[in-house]
Order: sequence, then C-alpha cells, then structure tokens
Amino acid sequence: MAKLRSEDSEYKSFLEIRAGGSVNVDVANTSEQWQFYSLSIGHGGRHLLFTSPSEEKQAYQGFIKNVENVADGYLFCRTPKDEVLQLAQALDNFAEGGATTFGFEPVEPCFDLKLDRPTADEIRLTIFVDEGNVLTDVARWDALGLRFFTTKGNLLAFTEELRRDFAC
Repeated sequence: MAKLRSEDSEYKSFLEIRAGGSVNVDVANTSEQWQFYSLSIGHGGRHLLFTSPSEEKQAYQGFIKNVENVADGYLFCRTPKDEVLQLAQALDNFAEGGATTFGFEPVEPCFDLKLDRPTADEIRLTIFVDEGNVLTDVARWDALGLRFFTTKGNLLAFTEELRRDFAC
C-alpha cells in the first residue's frame, strides 16, 4: 500500500492507495487493462475506506445489474495509458519543484487530487472521493474530502510505494 502522511505527527492525517486485481477488456479491437484499487483517508481517529464492490466479479444486489459490463469500481487504466505511472511521475516532478500546482483525476472519475505550495516549504494536499460514481455509474461531483500539509520526503516515499505496489 502507498501511504501519504501529513507533516503533523501529533494529529495525523493520511491518504492511502492499495492495489487490487486487474481486469482485461477488449474495446473496439483494442485491449485495455484496468486495475482495481481501494482508497483510505484518515484524520486523527477517523478513517474512511472506499473499496470496489465488483472486484470479485460476483453479482450483488444494488444499482448495477451486470458487473461484467459496467466499471463499478475504483479503477486505474493501466494500458494503453498507464495512469499510475503518470501519477507517480507527476508527483515526483511536483516534489522536486517542477510545478507549483498539481491536479489528477483518473479516467474513471472517483477521486480528485490536488497539491499546491502556499510557500516554498509547504505542500498542501486536497482530495475529494466521489463514491457515487463507483456505485451508480454517474459522476455526481458530490464528495467527501480531506486536506492536510505534507513534506517533500513524505511525497517522495509515497510515489516510491505507489510504483512498487502497482509494479510501474
């Protein structure tokens, strides 16, 4: 699991991304690979976990009638475009000072991640998780969120863990 920790060691916050299984799909004579993941966000004693209901590819009661045909999960595209590798590279670039702001939202929109630098020594992270898109197949833009400050070292450790856990 890749875990980005806040700079505050007394009242801790975090973002965690955990790799899941992969699904291969043929779309218009193109082979695509998608990888499930789970998200966790925490602040102090509170912790929220967001997981993919169809990762096991079993029918279940709910909004989605056919889990084989609907992307009802937290998914990263891995091929033909590797979103995890692009995310890790962009985060490294931001950490090293190559950008003052950063934004990322996966192709399957279920979270929105933003980083900025209020001052040269501060890194502020904001993440909003749109669970409604995962469970109903409609991006609702209503979301739960978390904001915290982190460090360059924490950000670089996170991208290293992300690369290792997602094999990129």
